[in-house]
Amino acid sequence: MQGEPDTICQSCAHPNSGSDLPGGEEESGPGDPEAAGQAGISRLCPRCLRLNEPGSHYCYYCGLQLTEEMIRAGRRAARAFRQGAPGGFWIRVVALAIDLAVLAIIAILIFVAFGAREGGFFSEDTSRVVFASLVSAAVLVLYSPALISLWGTTVGKRAFDLYVLRRNGRRCGFRRAFVRQVASIASILVVGIGYLMIAFRADKRGLHDLIAGTAVIRR
Repeated sequence: MQGEPDTICQSCAHPNSGSDLPGGEEESGPGDPEAAGQAGISRLCPRCLRLNEPGSHYCYYCGLQLTEEMIRAGRRAARAFRQGAPGGFWIRVVALAIDLAVLAIIAILIFVAFGAREGGFFSEDTSRVVFASLVSAAVLVLYSPALISLWGTTVGKRAFDLYVLRRNGRRCGFRRAFVRQVASIASILVVGIGYLMIAFRADKRGLHDLIAGTAVIRR
């Protein structure tokens, strides 16, 4: 009806002159706290995925002009990045190296504990060696999923305040973390391109993150 005041969208605080408000890609609802008061919260830059002060017209980090269109794009970006900046490529490489060192130590302890080594040499009992190898392989596969589901991070990632979250910002359960671990094999099989993607994407997500719907953030 003519003469009626503009309707304010509860999601983006943008005035609309009609009663029909177009739907967006935001996964919010009436009970979602992020849906209320969007104009008063920090603005997420859709290019570098960093938070800016409420009312900012330009991103403090990359200089992108934060127009209303850009602000809406930022809200559609992964909510995980509202809790921290994307974890960079090289810092994740170092974190992975720490985790591999931890796994190597665990593997050595497993072989010693199960008697796979006797007097400095491998035991002639191949069943012990096979059993120790199977246990070590199980630890290798379950190490990351177990720690991520419990703490949201691993030993190496925790050293740099890196956390693995779901794309919507929630914690990963064991099943999703396990899918991510298995998907990391795909990142390796494509000549490591799945990992190199982290260096060139703004959200620093590798192929395994895209498959599992996860993101690594630094708090």
